[in-house]
Amino acid sequence: MTDLTTFTDADTTDHYAASLGPEYFASNRLAEAMMAKFDAEHLKPLVDKVADEFRDKLWSDVVDYLLADTEQNVAGAIRQMVEQTVQALLTGKEWAMNRYPYADYSKGEEIRAAVAKHGGDTLLARRVADLEAELEKSRQTIEYLRRY
Repeated sequence: MTDLTTFTDADTTDHYAASLGPEYFASNRLAEAMMAKFDAEHLKPLVDKVADEFRDKLWSDVVDYLLADTEQNVAGAIRQMVEQTVQALLTGKEWAMNRYPYADYSKGEEIRAAVAKHGGDTLLARRVADLEAELEKSRQTIEYLRRY
């Protein structure tokens, strides 16, 4: 048998040898000899293994990221609802006040008592201080405008 990596006379004398070169023919001969023993079914176990690993990894990533993302979205929506309710209460939105501190049921009474106990004088004193600061700022603005 001819050494597959050695040029043969046919490689160098072929009609196209001048333009394609002997390496073209030698490489084709080597490839044909290798592929003669090859069966495409030899790759099937490798392809199946890669496909299984890819599918498992893809499923794992989808589950991990999709569920984590969904969990974060749900948690964010709950936080936003709570924050909106607290803001509505603190700013005196009618629906929130009617639902909680002004409610006629027993929880309304408890909420009113807790707000009065925990907020009462301290909250009023802070609000008075806020209003006094706002009034002083308005006085300064009026004084400035009168001078100029």
